[in-house]
Amino acid sequence: MKTSAGFTLLELMTVIVLAGIVLAIGAPGVQGFIQNNARASATNEMIAAIQQARSVAIKRNQLTSVCPINAAGDGCEAGAAWENGFLTYVDLDGDMVRDAGEEILSATNPLGGTFTLRSTFDAFGYLANGRMITDAGASQAELVLCDDRGTDEGRYILIFASGRPEISATDLANAALADCTP
Repeated sequence: MKTSAGFTLLELMTVIVLAGIVLAIGAPGVQGFIQNNARASATNEMIAAIQQARSVAIKRNQLTSVCPINAAGDGCEAGAAWENGFLTYVDLDGDMVRDAGEEILSATNPLGGTFTLRSTFDAFGYLANGRMITDAGASQAELVLCDDRGTDEGRYILIFASGRPEISATDLANAALADCTP
């Protein structure tokens, strides 16, 4: 009796159908995984800027600020969307607006994708003691990060008076995210 090596057409078609079913079931999960990782990356970029500003303020005993970046990439843009990038700089005159001669510590690229990153203030900074203050004089701050999935997957980036940042699904009053603008 002769043995044959290989697969029959029926076996091959069965494997292809089963692979298609597995991919159809798994693809939405992979998409969510990719979106969650992109959100984590965007959040970490802001947290890194926050931590850098605080660290430099304490180290140099000088106000260090973070603001939405302007189109030229060398200053702040009042009322701008934070997702377009942000600037961390040493704020020599304490006005929370980058002026000529103030050292730029870092400038981020736009967050990309479908992200929005919004706040109710145009800039925030860290005092020499590591405490946070906004351009409006507030000692606490909230930034809201959302993607095309909306509020269900959105996150708050909270900055407490002590200067410590935190990522949360609730705001400073412990309320759930209801809108992608603060």
